[in-house]
Order: sequence, then structure tokens, then C-alpha cells
Amino acid sequence: MGSWIAEEHANAVLEAVVEDNDKDILNWETRLRMAVEAAQVWFCYSNMYSFSLTFLACRYYMSNRLTEKSDVYSFGVVLLELITGKPIILKSLDNSNSHISQWVSFNLAKGDIRSTVDPRLKGDFNINSVWKAVEIAMACVSQTSSRRPTMNHVMMELNECLATETARRKENANEFETGDYVEMMTVNLHNDLSPQAR
Repeated sequence: MGSWIAEEHANAVLEAVVEDNDKDILNWETRLRMAVEAAQVWFCYSNMYSFSLTFLACRYYMSNRLTEKSDVYSFGVVLLELITGKPIILKSLDNSNSHISQWVSFNLAKGDIRSTVDPRLKGDFNINSVWKAVEIAMACVSQTSSRRPTMNHVMMELNECLATETARRKENANEFETGDYVEMMTVNLHNDLSPQAR
């Protein structure tokens, strides 16, 4: 039940990204906020599921652990969709299908992180924030379940990504305001020094 609710929340997040148009594209900061919120929902319901199983015998521990790691994998796929703006299954020119994680892995092998990110963002993001988010997502979809992080760890890492991107946007906003101020002062100074008509 909890997993279903988490997946429904994730679907709503993805619809917001997929249905974006070029005029009103969700920026990188907004996508990270949505990812953090989705991770919190996922974490909340995963914990509720775990607590509901505490009365069961110890032999059920591993199956519970498997469910948790499976949830992490599912979230990783959602995160990749959020980062790339692409569907889970991609069709190539020769009509063969590949999983989104394979496509991302191929790009990363070439060191091509910018081509991995949704092109509609047009490079407007902190590259370190993107790298970390992609690394988190790829860790979540690891074929070896024991290598997948916990949702708590995922939330911590995504919050760091968000903090980095938020700081970048604030810095850019401050530079823009400073530039406007300097331009205004230059215009005023020029007007003051210009010869007045007699």
C-alpha cells in the first residue's frame, strides 16, 4: 500500500516534467525539490511498511530487506527520468529498446554528463549538482541490491544537490541585480555629465 502511494506521487512528479513545454520548463532546482519530496514520501512509507513487519519472525527479515532495496531501485529509475526527461524504455534508430539506466551508463562512460541531462534545461544548472544526482540515481539502480543506498542516504545526498543548485541560482541573481545597478548608475552619471542645452 505504502509503495503504491509512493509510486503514485512519483508518477505525478514525472507527468509535470514530461508535459512541460519549452515556454514553461521546470528548472533544475525545481526538479531537485520534487525529487527530495518524492524521496521523503518513499522513505516515509518504506518505514511504515518496515514497522508493520516487526512482529513477524526473523526469517522474514531478508524479504523485507529485499522490498526496501527494490523500492530504492524504483526510485532510482524515477530520478533518472527526472534528470534526463526521457522515458524508462528508449527506442534507438534501429528500433531496438534499451533501459534508461543503460543509456545513462553509456553517456557516463564517455564522460558526457551534459548530454545526459534534459536538453530543455539548456545547460542552466550547476554541473557538480547534476553529477551527484546522476551518481545517486545510478547507485539506486545497481544490479546488485546490496550496493544500493538506503532511502535515508538518498535523501541526504539529494538535499546536498539542492543546496548546491540553490546557492548557484542565488549567486546568479545577485550578480544580475548588481549588473543592473551598475548599468543604472552609469546611465545616470552619463546624463549628469552630458552638456545641457542652452
